[in-house]
Amino acid sequence: MDILWESFLKIKNFPKNPKQIKIKYQEHIDNFIKQNKKYEYLFFVGLNAFLPGDKHWFEDNTLINLPSNYFNLQSDINLYIDIDTNTIIKQQYDRGYKMYIANFCNYMNNNKDNIYNKLLKNENKAKKELTDTFNITILEPLDFSSIKKETTTWNTYYKNIGYTFMTQKQILEKCINLVKMT
Repeated sequence: MDILWESFLKIKNFPKNPKQIKIKYQEHIDNFIKQNKKYEYLFFVGLNAFLPGDKHWFEDNTLINLPSNYFNLQSDINLYIDIDTNTIIKQQYDRGYKMYIANFCNYMNNNKDNIYNKLLKNENKAKKELTDTFNITILEPLDFSSIKKETTTWNTYYKNIGYTFMTQKQILEKCINLVKMT
């Protein structure tokens, strides 16, 4: 879904109104599916709704109007990877670290694991120490509390809209079996 979103961001005359963005992005998804109908299966990976905390779609970091923030992928099978919250925190930390922090500060680059351990031990103290040291606002990958809250929100949301929760291995096996059947 990230690649599909990135391709959408490159369109000319990108809409500025959040409601128009949602409508145009759904059209972008629909066009992508239509252009790829020749394939027996299309596999979409990633969240298909606006993310919590995104100032365009949410107020006070709370999901609003679900499932109106959900995008229709015209799918017959909907699977959700059931991942331990601490694993998600580590993944987001690693991903965010690569995207933001490594480019921002050599100190953090040289002390990644130490910072991670400090955050696990006492998140607020570690964030204050980093903020005081660099006079910066701590970036999302370091906000473990928000990641936990966001993960709980998504788990509840996708359960409520009927997704099947499976391990990564189970999902991979299911996808392989689907392709083998054709």
